[in-house]
Amino acid sequence: AILTFAFSVFLLCLIFIPGENIWNISQNLILGLFGYTAILLPLLLIYISIKTAMDKPDQNITLKMWLSVISIILFCSAVYIFTSGSSISFSKFFGEISDLYKSGVNKTSGGVFSGLLGIPFVALFGGSGAKVIVLISLFISLMFLTGTNLMSFLNHFLKPMNKMKEKKNRNDVNYNW
Repeated sequence: AILTFAFSVFLLCLIFIPGENIWNISQNLILGLFGYTAILLPLLLIYISIKTAMDKPDQNITLKMWLSVISIILFCSAVYIFTSGSSISFSKFFGEISDLYKSGVNKTSGGVFSGLLGIPFVALFGGSGAKVIVLISLFISLMFLTGTNLMSFLNHFLKPMNKMKEKKNRNDVNYNW
């Protein structure tokens, strides 16, 4: 947990602090791959390190790391799908990936990882279908990553409605004597 936290702080610095030589090359690589969604990588690593420190030690940190990677790639793909046009062909795949790297370095796209699933999803399912599929996939991956089950997720959203209902019932009490 400590090493994961330290690495996430390092990545956070690498993303935001400009530098020279290897630092600049590393920064361009991270931004080229993830674009402006690169901030998710250290944030999810911080979440994993805190969750690992709080949870039982027998829980699998490797699984959480892979779920984080999947969630980040799906989020990057969602960025591509929601910001690109509604049609693209596979023949332009490598040219588009190259453009995504360049625009990722400039922080104007989701980087290379946004196109890895985003381009095939848009090419196969069209804009609308790709949006639905990537959002459902992202929802599922985040549920697994956080360990949230469906009932606790629903209860989280029902709690405010139940409180409003209780408040309304308290205000509807008839005080006629």
